Amino acid sequence: MSNYAVHGESSEESLWRFVASAGAVLEAKGLNRTHTAEADIVLNLIDHDEPRPFRRHSRGTYAAALHMRTTAPSIAEEYPLLVRALANIVCCYVPGQGVWFTTMEQGHFLVEGGAKGFVEQLLPPATARAW
Repeated sequence: MSNYAVHGESSEESLWRFVASAGAVLEAKGLNRTHTAEADIVLNLIDHDEPRPFRRHSRGTYAAALHMRTTAPSIAEEYPLLVRALANIVCCYVPGQGVWFTTMEQGHFLVEGGAKGFVEQLLPPATARAW
């Protein structure tokens, strides 16, 4: 199927726990964790105040910027992160609430269900390939 990698850093312990849970769900679905140079999907952990992009180096890597807030974000807060993080999608984990997805098409929606809900929403666009 695909490989995935985690890139970036965060000082938020609850975000790291969420990423570990998401990794377990991804692996249960047949994905293997690898280095970023070999990954098809990268979870790029960012600081929403100073997002650092994941550089794809001309590869078709799907970059999902992932960060945490303590309250639900607005689309006005999240949308600029798509460009600043050079991401296909921005995902904001809000503990106790779920993950807010923001897309280039200005979609902004909440996905509940913890890491499982996050992965189930992320995989279809992340694994789609143009013919």
